[in-house]
Amino acid sequence: MSNKTDSKVPHFEAKSVMEIGTLIFFKKFALMKVKEGVHLGIDQIQKLEIILSQYYKDQPYGYICDKANSYSVNPLGYRALNNISQLKCFAVIKEYSNGHDIQVEKHFIKKPFNVFQTFEEAVQWIESFI
Repeated sequence: MSNKTDSKVPHFEAKSVMEIGTLIFFKKFALMKVKEGVHLGIDQIQKLEIILSQYYKDQPYGYICDKANSYSVNPLGYRALNNISQLKCFAVIKEYSNGHDIQVEKHFIKKPFNVFQTFEEAVQWIESFI
């Protein structure tokens, strides 16, 4: 992801490098790039919830998860994300999908949810909600 001035993609405002990956904050959404081989358990997702809530406070925002790397998730952890009223929608970037993991996530995430092949497509969709 570049941050060029001539790009249609918004500039990021802040970045948080964590054990599980990198969280990049934009004005209207956050992008999470999880490291290869990580397991996101309930504790990690709850920490992510706290960081997102502290950054965006009362401002509505979207969440984009980049699934370029292979990692596992305890889907019960997504319930924490459902409790964030400012989180309006959830997008996944996955170039190739067998569909199974996405269907599991859709079952647990009770926010508008969509899957995209590119970051730019995900941003357009997110911005239609915010």
